[in-house]
Amino acid sequence: MFIVAPDGGQVMSGFIPGVPSDSFDEMIGLIGSIIMPHNLFLHSALVLSRKVDPKDKTEVRESNKYFSIEAALSLGISCVINLSVICTFAYYHLKDGSKDITLENAHESLQQSFGSAAKIIWAIGLMAAGQSSTMTGTYAGQFVMQGFINLHIPTYLRVFITRAIAVVPAIIVVFVGSLDSLDGFLNILQAIQLPFALIPLLKFSSNYLVMGEFKNSLIITVFCSI
Repeated sequence: MFIVAPDGGQVMSGFIPGVPSDSFDEMIGLIGSIIMPHNLFLHSALVLSRKVDPKDKTEVRESNKYFSIEAALSLGISCVINLSVICTFAYYHLKDGSKDITLENAHESLQQSFGSAAKIIWAIGLMAAGQSSTMTGTYAGQFVMQGFINLHIPTYLRVFITRAIAVVPAIIVVFVGSLDSLDGFLNILQAIQLPFALIPLLKFSSNYLVMGEFKNSLIITVFCSI
């Protein structure tokens, strides 16, 4: 992002909500790809990994503070990474707007703009992002199975089953379909599933009988509902 040096005013204008013409599907997919429903379960379950006495209110407040800092740092770094990717590809698109940038030709755009090293860095980053997404999905599935249906599966077996199921359609698409079409469909599907994860979470976390004095404030509940 520092190499392409985007205009700061235009970058900030991108944070103003708006839907360009013929971009409704992309908007829905963007919501699903950023606020992934399974990660709502995962972030809630990660709190259980902290050894906190729920009866000690001071300890609970301290835990909430540090967990909020951790989540803010993670989301902040993620925002910077996404912003850098968007600015970099926007630079190429404005420079040579003859074709759209997709997952299948993104490496070519980087190579033409910044050299062969950029293509390698992009490949490593893409692989790391894929592994991260895979792990969060697996961990979220683990917590959901343990919490809702009390199903406990060894880690190695769970990873093998989930990866075996996921890799088959991915391989089929690589040879006979379009990666971008599959990616867009999955993101839209996640956006459709989002209310089924968010509404129960808001319901429980806003309930005084469940959360006590640590329940969501009215402002947080309204903001998340919007």
